[in-house]
Amino acid sequence: MRIDIEGMSAGYGGSEILKGIDLHLEGPGLTCIIGPNGVGKSTLVKCMNKLLEPTAGKVSVNGRDVKEMTRKEISEAMSYVPVQSEDVFSMPVFDTVLVGRANRSRWKTDPKDVVKVKKVLEVLGISELSDRPFDELSAGQHQTVAIARGLVQETEILILDEPTSNLDIRHQVFITSLMHEIAVSKGVMVIMISHNLNIASMFADQMVLMAEPGIVKNVGTAEEVVTRENISEVYGVDCEVVMHKGRPAILLENSIFRRVRKSPFHPSSLVYTSKRFSHGRPQGASGNADKVLGGRIPLLRRPGGARPHRQQELPFREGVPQRGPSGQDSGPGEQQLRQDLVRIRHHGHRLHGRRLLEGHRPAQRGVLPEQGPSRGPRHLPLRALQARLGGRVRVFQDLS
Repeated sequence: MRIDIEGMSAGYGGSEILKGIDLHLEGPGLTCIIGPNGVGKSTLVKCMNKLLEPTAGKVSVNGRDVKEMTRKEISEAMSYVPVQSEDVFSMPVFDTVLVGRANRSRWKTDPKDVVKVKKVLEVLGISELSDRPFDELSAGQHQTVAIARGLVQETEILILDEPTSNLDIRHQVFITSLMHEIAVSKGVMVIMISHNLNIASMFADQMVLMAEPGIVKNVGTAEEVVTRENISEVYGVDCEVVMHKGRPAILLENSIFRRVRKSPFHPSSLVYTSKRFSHGRPQGASGNADKVLGGRIPLLRRPGGARPHRQQELPFREGVPQRGPSGQDSGPGEQQLRQDLVRIRHHGHRLHGRRLLEGHRPAQRGVLPEQGPSRGPRHLPLRALQARLGGRVRVFQDLS
């Protein structure tokens, strides 16, 4: 059994998804195709079984061009389990799985077909669903029934498009391990798309890593494909790859959202400060404020904070207590400021540039007096913010 793909390109509606794919798969075993969303994994397997015709290149199955093969010949050579079943009829589960034997019995029920269906349902642990209508099952049960229908075809090549997408982690491990067991014991080539990299690494004999823009980045064993460099580059996350029982396992770092933080709208970029705080941390005897505000009060600044800033101190509102020489507040102004800061942060306000953008939130008890029902976002000038906080606000402007 062999699948050869040479210089293949494919897409939908004039949009090219795959670009010049070269891939050669041979022999029995479990091959897991991994990669981010939108890189063409499903498009690739659809081209393998003629569900989608390539715009360029060639796909061969056991030495024959799939363009020259009939649907019956393809169904006898390979079975395909889609990512989501499109069947919505009320046929019993047993009959739904029995349809998978049509490539061998030619729509005539044979006693051997009945025995085969019962055996597959038992192996998958869904024998109790035999008489249940298919349209009454859950999404995970739908997926398991679709896998059963693919298994009863008994072909040399089994292609599964995200067979574990609607399953809990226990059933994900069970299905993936079962596919590996079938591939080894029955001598079947199983090609499976998976988004759970750790489970795929546990059982895959071969892995195919796809990346943007619709290319195959790496093909090999789990140890060769699942590396820190490959995962960080393709998925855009910081991680560590460790070996566990001879197989690679991915451990994500805390900076998984490092790309998101580049956005000027991320909470770590748009924040507040008072006269008492600087450089993102409370100063002096402000441990209580540190606890109240979660231990982090960043300044209004560009992400990274690499560029210098010019400090502009606004005049304080008359009557607000000022700090004494020791840095202690001479009245309750600081306590009120902390409460206002917590309220603003809790109710989703964001300071962008020199304006405060209020979120869509109805009036609630304990919210700032000016806040009320809003039909849309409204901007408040910085002096309004200053008035709310008793004038104890500093603004940092980017010199760039």
